[in-house]
Amino acid sequence: ARGYDPLYGARPLKRIIQTAVQNPLAQKILSGEIGAGDHVTIDLQQDQFLFEKNKSTKQSRKEKVA
Repeated sequence: ARGYDPLYGARPLKRIIQTAVQNPLAQKILSGEIGAGDHVTIDLQQDQFLFEKNKSTKQSRKEKVA
């Protein structure tokens, strides 16, 4: 397990989350690939994180009331 070290416990997990999830996600936001209101699904396949932009689920006020 990459996020565990017998000496440090789960502390290395924070670094893995930063390098494998937060940094790539931030790059996608800065590049405009992901924007405000977008929903992103993150999946793990073959030790690689995959980022999938989903359709926004924002509903108009009228749809919420109905």
